[in-house]
Amino acid sequence: MKKRKYFRITFSCSEDELRAIRQTAADCGMSMSMYCKKVVLGFKPKYRLSEEDISMMQEVRKVKADLQRIANYFKYGNHQLLMEELAKVISKLKTTLYDCNR
Repeated sequence: MKKRKYFRITFSCSEDELRAIRQTAADCGMSMSMYCKKVVLGFKPKYRLSEEDISMMQEVRKVKADLQRIANYFKYGNHQLLMEELAKVISKLKTTLYDCNR
């Protein structure tokens, strides 16, 4: 006699809860079943980025690279104040990019 590999679990929820689960699962790029399994098992599913979000991140990365090049240019001159301001901007951009990737 074979043992079953998978079992079905059902639970009750309101229409609003169902809508919220369905939307959050779609935002994460998962089926409702997979989303519920992940959450119940303690995982925190990540939201999938939209095409617009991805495009915006690519633009921010380009700006960051440009600012880094400017900072490198001034590194060899005597422009300490400008360097400090650029370092702050680059740090904020890095933080934003890393937060978007989480």
